[in-house]
Amino acid sequence: MVTVTDVAADKIKTMIEDQENPDLGLRVMISGGGCSGFQYKLAFDKNATDNDQIIEQNGIKVFVDNKSAIYL
Repeated sequence: MVTVTDVAADKIKTMIEDQENPDLGLRVMISGGGCSGFQYKLAFDKNATDNDQIIEQNGIKVFVDNKSAIYL
């Protein structure tokens, strides 16, 4: 579904350190983009929801809601 490479994990860890909140994870969201297809969005989030799948790779927590997970 989602792969976090070593290089990506290092960059994400640096960005999380810049936010000064070590509990953050990376949220991956997909929304309809009309004629241009899907839009993929990334954001930092502190907590997963009950509707999230949680993937941990290379020390990074990735949160994906169930609706978005269908398209990954």
